[in-house]
Amino acid sequence: MTTNESKLLLRVRRTIANSDELVFLQSDFAGYGSDEQVGRAMARLIDGGALVQIGEGLLAKARKNRITGQTMLDASGGFDEVAKAGLEKLGIAWEPGDAEAAYQSGATQIPAKTVVRIKTSDTMPRIAYGRYQLLIEPL
Repeated sequence: MTTNESKLLLRVRRTIANSDELVFLQSDFAGYGSDEQVGRAMARLIDGGALVQIGEGLLAKARKNRITGQTMLDASGGFDEVAKAGLEKLGIAWEPGDAEAAYQSGATQIPAKTVVRIKTSDTMPRIAYGRYQLLIEPL
């Protein structure tokens, strides 16, 4: 790795660490270097466990689980929070699925899966991590 690449990697790592964002696109770092250089930096961060891929070009903050040592999402709300942040990052309008809407209205059944309704989009993104997947309900 050249000095410029290590500086770029350090800059990207610092930006991610200091950001309140949970989800990133490679284009978020477009001004840091060429697409190829930024792509290599992102790949190194994925290999190092600082980021995980949750969708096409969609990366989420990650950290090592202190008990198992496995890489996990770095979000207090887990996959649910990250998946919804991913939709926001992609600019896709959404609303909670039926089960979550009922729970927010006072029902006692806790939704077991992350389900949303896509309001305005021609594309149905696939957002997933490990055994978790964002499910899309029809409108």
